[in-house]
Amino acid sequence: MKLRICWVLAIVAFALVPGHPRAANLTALVSFCALANCADGMTPQGGVIADAHGNLFGTTGCGGAHNGGTVFEIRKTRRGYASTPTILVSFCALPNCADGKLPIGDLLADADGNLFGATFAGGGQGGVNNGANGGGTVFEITKTATSYAGTPTILVSFCALANCADGLNPVGGLIADAHGNLFGATDVGGTHGWGTVFEITKTATGYASTPTILVSFCAVANCADGLTPGAALIADAEGNLFGTTFNGGANSEGVVFEITDTGFVARPVQAVFAGPPGKSNCFGNSVATLARQHGGLNAATAALGFSSVNVLEGAIMTYCEGSDQVDSSLP
Repeated sequence: MKLRICWVLAIVAFALVPGHPRAANLTALVSFCALANCADGMTPQGGVIADAHGNLFGTTGCGGAHNGGTVFEIRKTRRGYASTPTILVSFCALPNCADGKLPIGDLLADADGNLFGATFAGGGQGGVNNGANGGGTVFEITKTATSYAGTPTILVSFCALANCADGLNPVGGLIADAHGNLFGATDVGGTHGWGTVFEITKTATGYASTPTILVSFCAVANCADGLTPGAALIADAEGNLFGTTFNGGANSEGVVFEITDTGFVARPVQAVFAGPPGKSNCFGNSVATLARQHGGLNAATAALGFSSVNVLEGAIMTYCEGSDQVDSSLP
């Protein structure tokens, strides 16, 4: 997998604001590495998510108090956004980066506001090609009464099995099904060494400490089924998972794949939208209210357990009985 190196110079978080229809306006909200040793983070490599108040959350692959990457918040203010990030977590605070290192994907938030993500390296296992820095983690940052926990809870450390059969170096973000089970991909590792799709099961007391491997890539000759997945998964309404690999396939240049019978439980439309389906509830009523309650469709996607905005939008279209437009009042 190709990763952006830690000494890239200029990375900003930005927003496009309404302007002339032919000339959109770009506003840089935050420029990272404004502090000594980039204690405020550097090189964000994933997207941002928003909570119901409009606060933005994301990760930087490097920088932070220990140069192992950060999880940050950019707070929404009455006049716009804070110009400096609030660092919620700095990774690699523990010996051998047992708390994770190099977060490179999008975050996921559950209905309680807890944040979930993955680090490419670090964790409790040695990890092939990672020495003492480990084979990567899936982590949770717990929402508290006033803010967030300052240290991540490590749910899984990869490469706990021989030859990293349980996966190595998670990439992309995570998605969650209606039961809170987490799904993602590792760049390499697995039965054949060239990546996996995994599930971390939600339990009565938390999460399973070992991943369930759904697929190990390069299981057929010449890796015709793909190798080295490098991005987040999506799921459809039937629970089928979709993604891409960086290499492999018939022409050795990557594939788009589908995985069926995954156990992914999609959230039923009726469990989300109030009232019976139809335009009378869709336009200006239930769907608009849904988006406003969660601060937009991006926040609603995470809070309601949908795997992606596209899946949520599909549910909205189903609820609206095939209407070819969505309420214009949606954020």
